Amino acid sequence: ELKVVKDVRDATSFCKAKHVHEPTWNERVHSRILQQAVKHLPGLEYHNITTARVIKGLVPANKYGEELKKKIVDYAITLQDPLIAEEHITRRLASSTGRLYRTINPSDYSPLCHEPIAVSIETKTPDGSREKALVQLSIWVTAHFNRLRALAPDPITVTLPLIFVSGEHWELMFARDLDDCIEIIDGMIIGSTGTILGCYKILTALRHLCGWALSTFQRWFVDNVLTPE
Repeated sequence: ELKVVKDVRDATSFCKAKHVHEPTWNERVHSRILQQAVKHLPGLEYHNITTARVIKGLVPANKYGEELKKKIVDYAITLQDPLIAEEHITRRLASSTGRLYRTINPSDYSPLCHEPIAVSIETKTPDGSREKALVQLSIWVTAHFNRLRALAPDPITVTLPLIFVSGEHWELMFARDLDDCIEIIDGMIIGSTGTILGCYKILTALRHLCGWALSTFQRWFVDNVLTPE
């Protein structure tokens, strides 16, 4: 793991020095740290979902609706077999209608259809807009809650973790479903891929989130989505 961490640190230095675009940050830095975080954790996977689109109807009503549907996030950490059996997801989806019957998530991008999202992650370059990133996370998590409301008791009682990555810096936030709104709660900077220590801090935080996904989120999903009253 130390070798991977050193490679991530060096890749971070390269991306900063060359002022690369977001896809290069994702490929050289963010994907590698996420891959390491879920390694050896059966039932958990991460996906690059930069090409995913939110399903029409889950995006909040707004005169800019078409534009909002384009505001996607970059990664998701999901539950999969053997933690969540695909046949149980398929059986639950049989009661959905329209495009919603295809997927348990707010997007029908194929890798997401049968793997419940536990953690959503938005990335930007160091000079990318934080405001735009928060809008993207807000739209995405609102669509996520809207999808869950169609499958589970309303309001949704589980709090969802969100991560915003700006270049080398990783920030943790949370979203919860209230009676009349969705609240985004500021969290904390969890680390920087610019140093070895910072990489280990990020890995530690991600593994705590993975532990939450494997226990609290998995139990909530089974009890409230797969076996509703």
